[in-house]
Amino acid sequence: MKASASLIIALVSTGLLASCTKPAVTIDNAWIRTPPPGMSMTAAYLTLHNKTAETITLVGATSEAFEQVTIHESRVVDGISEMIRLRSLSIAAGERLVFQPGGLHLMMTKPKQAVARGDNTTITLQLADQTRVPASAVVSDQAP
Repeated sequence: MKASASLIIALVSTGLLASCTKPAVTIDNAWIRTPPPGMSMTAAYLTLHNKTAETITLVGATSEAFEQVTIHESRVVDGISEMIRLRSLSIAAGERLVFQPGGLHLMMTKPKQAVARGDNTTITLQLADQTRVPASAVVSDQAP
């Protein structure tokens, strides 16, 4: 019993126990819009949850199925729709960020192979602290 108590004290004092139970950054409902025939780009959507106690910053993304993935936001300014590339996005502690049609999205360009409805692929988000957050995404005509 004394050895167990000493081990717990050692883990807590080194931060190992805290890091094992630390909330995470998670992704839900990831999907990629089925690309139209002959198109070399499409968009991906998801919900990013920051379950940590600190603000996180999304700085990039990759996909096993596309050569390039960039963060974009569609906006309507003075009645004109425009798409803006974003270099980063900050998400406050305990908040979530929704990527959805007509708003934030991941622009997926240059498919490495044919991508068809029903396929699954991995999208990995990269945070400023070098954390990588992978998620499985289904190719679909609409949100899951």
